[in-house]
Amino acid sequence: MFGFFKFGWSSYVLAIALCMPAAAQDKRDSRKVGSSEHVTHTFFKTLADDRLEDVAKAIEGEPALVSVDYEHGGKPLYWSAFYGHEKIAAFLLEKGADVDARGIESATPLYEASFRGHTEVIKLLLEHKAEIEAVNRNGHSPLYAAVSRGHEAVVQVLLEGGANPNGPPAQLGRFGAEFDAAVSPLLSAVRSVVARGDNKASPKAKVRHARARRIAERLIAHPKAELNRIHGNQTLIHIAAQAGDIELTRSLLELGADPDVPDGPTMTRVQPAYLNTALHYAAAAGHSEVMDLLEEHGAKPWVKNSWGQKPADLLREKRKEPPKVPAR
Repeated sequence: MFGFFKFGWSSYVLAIALCMPAAAQDKRDSRKVGSSEHVTHTFFKTLADDRLEDVAKAIEGEPALVSVDYEHGGKPLYWSAFYGHEKIAAFLLEKGADVDARGIESATPLYEASFRGHTEVIKLLLEHKAEIEAVNRNGHSPLYAAVSRGHEAVVQVLLEGGANPNGPPAQLGRFGAEFDAAVSPLLSAVRSVVARGDNKASPKAKVRHARARRIAERLIAHPKAELNRIHGNQTLIHIAAQAGDIELTRSLLELGADPDVPDGPTMTRVQPAYLNTALHYAAAAGHSEVMDLLEEHGAKPWVKNSWGQKPADLLREKRKEPPKVPAR
């Protein structure tokens, strides 16, 4: 989840506290002058305000501030990435800050910068060997964060830095296809496209949709992209065909997606797979043009699902046509 719900109440309070007017903040801290708590809070306020000279001066006087934890979580480098303060982040790294130190929700500075679209901070962190596949508590990688937020430039930087479009290799396959679906940047990109496919959307929404499509096209064209992987119980082409997205379906087919791969069971289902192909999904949704495209690329219209239905049967059901009676 994003924004306030991503971090919870404590981080919301932190953001408000660090952005308080100086007078109010000084009044709050006046009772703590000379205490380590006062020094720490003042230091993080200085960092939030992007005052590099004051941050440097504070660390010169108390070097331990480089790795101090804020009361709500996260070290100085984490919050520098959060705010996108590149110069302060560079200074902290020079002073020995841990590039992968965890913050809220067990996120690294790279994840936080990726989530918030701070491209230059990301480049800096990668130059200092930040772990590009380090996931947060929900199993989400920096690339997943960038894709889900629509940060196109960040996606490009992370892919060029070696991020896996399928998801962190150490995570994939550990807990089944449903978990893979929850952490896959590739799947997130495709779903973002089909979820924003309304032609009647506002101009701003159309811009976001176009950006989501460019991101998806970049990921599915990546050499490591596993186009036929089961996510949850569907492959990417199942999703595109079901949504009636001809452009995305065509791209997947041209890049090697198999139109005849059947869907699979999910981890929580006791029944076997339904064995629907992309043709079945397109037919059930009434997308005859997508069906034609799939057949042009070799999809087999005679394949039956686990109920013995061919795609044509599902299309007739969708159109409420009577079944064809074989001629005598």
